Amino acid sequence: MGKHNFATHFCSINFTHYLSITSLILLYGFLVLNIFFKNENFENIQIILSSVLFSFIHFKASDFNQLFSIYPIMIIFSLGLIAIWITLNFGLLKAIYLHAIWNLCIMFLVFIALQYPDLNKKQFENEIVKIEFERSPLINNGENGISYSRSKIIAKSVTLHNLLDFLNQVEKEKNSNQEYYQTEVFMKYNFQIYLKDSTKNFSQPIFKFLQKEKLLKIKYNNSNY
Repeated sequence: MGKHNFATHFCSINFTHYLSITSLILLYGFLVLNIFFKNENFENIQIILSSVLFSFIHFKASDFNQLFSIYPIMIIFSLGLIAIWITLNFGLLKAIYLHAIWNLCIMFLVFIALQYPDLNKKQFENEIVKIEFERSPLINNGENGISYSRSKIIAKSVTLHNLLDFLNQVEKEKNSNQEYYQTEVFMKYNFQIYLKDSTKNFSQPIFKFLQKEKLLKIKYNNSNY
C-alpha cells in the first residue's frame, strides 16, 4: 500500500461520503435543537442542509474535477429546495411525483442524445495505426460486436469499455477499464482500426487518440483506500 497524505485521502472518491455524513449530523443536530427551542432559523437551516445532503448523494468526488461541475450540483440543490417546499405545502407524495417526473424527463433527454448523436466521422493516423470512428445510435438494426485480424479491428455499435476489454485480451495487458472512464456515458461507437505494424503495441496510440478526442479520461486512483 502506498503512502498518502491526509489531503490526498480527503480529496479521494470518498470525499462526498464525508460531506454527506457531516450534513446528516448537522441536520439531526438542528432537528433536535428545533424540538427543544422552536426557532424558525433552525427550521430554515434544516431545509438548507436537507437540500445540501440531497445534492451530495447524487455525486461523487470525481464529478468535481472541473469548474462547470458546479452547475449540475446547483440544479440538484435547487430541485431539493423545490421538493422540500412541495412537501411542506402539499405533502410528501406530491414531492415524490415531482422527482419521478424529473427523472423521466432526464431519461428521455439522455435517450434522444444517445439515439441521435453527431454522426460525423473522425480519423487519426500514425506509423502504427489508422483509426476511423463515428458515434452510433443506441438502438439500431445493424450488426454489433468486434472482429479482429492481423491487419484491422472492426468494432460496430460498441462502448469504449467494450473496446478496452477487447484490446486488453488481444495484447494481454492490465485492465485499462480500471484506469480510464468513458466521458460520453452509454454512448456507442463504430471503429475501423487499421494496423500498419502488428508487431508493435497498438493499444497505446488508440488510448492517446481517445484521450485527445476527450472520449476517455483517467480515473482517480483510490485503489488503496
